Amino acid sequence: MKIFRYLMILFFLLYVMSAAALAQTKTYVYAFDHDYPPYTFMEKGKPAGFDIDIMTAIFKGKDVNIEYKPMQWGDVQEALRQGRVHVTSGMAKGEERKKIYDFSQLPVSELRISIFTTSRSNIRNLPDLTDKKVVTQRGSLYQKLLERKGFKPDLYETESEALVALFRDKADAFVGTEKTALYNIRKYNLKGIFPVGDPLEVSSIYYAVKKGDADLLAGINEGMQRIKRDGTYDRIYRLWFVEELSTQRDQ
Repeated sequence: MKIFRYLMILFFLLYVMSAAALAQTKTYVYAFDHDYPPYTFMEKGKPAGFDIDIMTAIFKGKDVNIEYKPMQWGDVQEALRQGRVHVTSGMAKGEERKKIYDFSQLPVSELRISIFTTSRSNIRNLPDLTDKKVVTQRGSLYQKLLERKGFKPDLYETESEALVALFRDKADAFVGTEKTALYNIRKYNLKGIFPVGDPLEVSSIYYAVKKGDADLLAGINEGMQRIKRDGTYDRIYRLWFVEELSTQRDQ
């Protein structure tokens, strides 16, 4: 009987300790573009990509639980703005966006926005897009860039869908992220599509959090600095980008 009572007390103490530990663990919802390889995407039903691995490394060993939520990119931005999710990635800073979100101090990676076309086209630079049918992703930096330049692109929910439209002769050119486009060209075997000219814009992409979420932002900033110092960032970068698809740029 004493043994039974001892076991019950032990079980109760373990339960209380476990509950206390869970109560201390913070859970953050990380919404991401479900079709933005190699940065964020779904692979065999699980989140994958460079940004995902960096986020995991940032909070490794911390009392933090990351809940991953794949979404359309336009929905990601709106959910973060409304505070229904806590953080996202793959977002370039801009004056309008800085009014809505708070950004990490260090960038996650570089962003190169380029024109892609086919051998059937004589497009080689931005002015050549005049009177041409251009496709890009809805709600993206590329859409805004084209609109600032006076173009009205046809919009698709994902970059891969826009590239497939180009491949099927439903467009004359595609504008988007260079690394993502090259990844999708290889994945979907979109032969004959290649980048032309110099990048339209070269910038950086960051983690973005709900406006005013100082604790989460501080955790991201501290973690990013740590993995930059200890070499973890470089190791993950090599894993995803060293063996990129080699595509000749047509000058």
